[in-house]
Amino acid sequence: PYPDKRVNAKVYALIGDDKQAIYAFRGADPEEFIRRSDLGDVKGDFETVVLETNYRSGGMIVGAANNLIAHNVIEDPLTGKEISLQIPMVCNVLSSNENKGVIEAIPVGKVSEAAEQAADSIQELLKSGYSLGESAEKATFGIALRTNAEAYAYCVALIKRGIPFRSKVDVFGNFTTKALLRYLQLSTTNDLEDLNDAVISLHRTPDFKLGSAFEKALRANATDNYYDWLLNNWRSFPFSGRGASWKRGQLEKYVKNLRMVREVYNSYEPDAFLEAIFNLEGTDEDFNPITFKKSLIEHIKQNEDEMDMLSQESTSDTGEVSDEAVAAKAMAHVEIIKQVLDVYGSLKNAVAFIKKLQKLNDKTSKEDDGAEPAVLIGTAHGWK
Repeated sequence: PYPDKRVNAKVYALIGDDKQAIYAFRGADPEEFIRRSDLGDVKGDFETVVLETNYRSGGMIVGAANNLIAHNVIEDPLTGKEISLQIPMVCNVLSSNENKGVIEAIPVGKVSEAAEQAADSIQELLKSGYSLGESAEKATFGIALRTNAEAYAYCVALIKRGIPFRSKVDVFGNFTTKALLRYLQLSTTNDLEDLNDAVISLHRTPDFKLGSAFEKALRANATDNYYDWLLNNWRSFPFSGRGASWKRGQLEKYVKNLRMVREVYNSYEPDAFLEAIFNLEGTDEDFNPITFKKSLIEHIKQNEDEMDMLSQESTSDTGEVSDEAVAAKAMAHVEIIKQVLDVYGSLKNAVAFIKKLQKLNDKTSKEDDGAEPAVLIGTAHGWK
């Protein structure tokens, strides 16, 4: 087009599918497309060619889609009558797919109930002899959802049953879960990279006020094993300037925490392990002792997005957020770890399953890299 919006061509083509126009919330207006078709109730000036054969789905699924599409009507603003504001078509099924595909409508209440039901069905099918698939790319089971926000409940339901999955929802990427995973790694891992990652990160949850200077100095001075090096060298750690003595005292407390988790808590039962982690103490903004659990709550209070969401969900007329609501939000992500621990019964087995899920759901990987097959979770739009 020219700068003044004029266009100059002999033939114009508009290509699209008004049945998949789902972006009205972003300003898309399918009516502009539909009204130009010469097949609609409102006759446009564009000759319309319809692709009528579905090459992908089985007969029952195509039939169900046709039934739903037939009811796409709106109220005409001029006459008040219902009109079919769509380009009319009935989709045909490929002859070889005529008797394929099964669809069943099962009414449920909450998303969590649907997730539990779906996970139960998958578990029963796996027990009856079905596999998760030939490979990561050829999965047997897929869960198609309206939005990614619904996926969290399905991830939790599958975790409870020990069923691996792949999803765009990063269930292990939030602040709380990352910290708990590092404590689990610290207590169980023999992998040096995982151990060092835990040691260099956990001074922030709960906070010991050691800061990034501590991390930089640790990387520069420690030998291969950061844990062993700190146990033997914390007294001579190269702090400098004002407050060096106070920081060395904080480091002593941090090393004590690390040692308790690595050498004592690792023998605890899962529930006792989590309780012990929640009671670990660091230092708050006023330099007073603060437990790990309380620091999670404070993290929510300082997160504007989280507090805005809680305010919108509040039953108070003023949108005031209760301490109980903040605490519940802070502990919500702990449920994922609890479910894994309940399923696997031991810290080491739980960590192994979590690492498996992390590999399956690694967003930085461009290829499957030999990943095992898993249940696929995504939006229906993302799979179309």
